[in-house]
Amino acid sequence: MQKKLLFISHKTPYGSFAAKETLDAALASAAFGQDISLLFKGDGVYQLLPQQNSSLLKRKSIGAILGALELYEVNKVFICEQSLLSRGLENIKPLIKVHVLNNLSLQVLFSEQDHILSF
Repeated sequence: MQKKLLFISHKTPYGSFAAKETLDAALASAAFGQDISLLFKGDGVYQLLPQQNSSLLKRKSIGAILGALELYEVNKVFICEQSLLSRGLENIKPLIKVHVLNNLSLQVLFSEQDHILSF
């Protein structure tokens, strides 16, 4: 039975492995036919910044993983408007297509889910 799963990514892209683990879990769930939504909130919005260079950290770029979302048909990708505004990032051009949600839209998104997983 297909479940609606919302993954919330709220960590910086390279401060820990949480950002990568969130994306890995979302992709794995999508591979098993679940209805996946992905929300970037808090410091998670930094994952969407263009021109990331993770080579000095000897880690795979989050941008490369984000590119796989479309291949796994994860098309419901959102970003928290308040998180963008509070970090002065309202004018960024994200690495992937995202829908900006205000607080009311976030509440609607949360109410539509069977499970919410926050990393």
